[in-house]
Amino acid sequence: MGAAVLQKQFDAEAPEPRQELLIVAPMSGHHATLLRGTVEAFLPFYDVYITDWVDARAIPLVSGRFDLDDYIDYLIAICETLSKEHEGEIVHTIGVCQPAVSLIAAVALMEAQDSPHVPASMTLMGGAIDARRSPTKVNLLAQERGSARFERNCICVVPFGYLGGGREVYPGFLPPASWR
Repeated sequence: MGAAVLQKQFDAEAPEPRQELLIVAPMSGHHATLLRGTVEAFLPFYDVYITDWVDARAIPLVSGRFDLDDYIDYLIAICETLSKEHEGEIVHTIGVCQPAVSLIAAVALMEAQDSPHVPASMTLMGGAIDARRSPTKVNLLAQERGSARFERNCICVVPFGYLGGGREVYPGFLPPASWR
């Protein structure tokens, strides 16, 4: 099951031909709509596409896993689809925040497989590639308290009544204070 949704292409007045730009939007607790200004800034120069992560509460348990590997696979599929739909044109990519790691992994896998659809460029904005180098308060708290405490206090079960009822998630609304 696809975990992300490729949003409608945004059109703008510009001379043809234009290159494709895939903006890989933040996932947890965010929505692609928060990148409106980013999309607007690129419209004069690119055909812009943007991803949107499906909320885990909408994915039934019977659909199977819903994890990082799924997202990486979906990014690969999006790059392949855009390249094929645009007669082999290579897409440019920008990973914003959390999906920076996913985008690096997707591009690395495509490179390793000698894919003809490897993005022409990959720009990373605000993504923590190595949290040890510039840890946030959440990273420091995780180092101090350990992942077992995180799992006990922050992993929640999607309530029944939602399609994803019973699925374990880290809800985006939980602040770092919930670790304490």
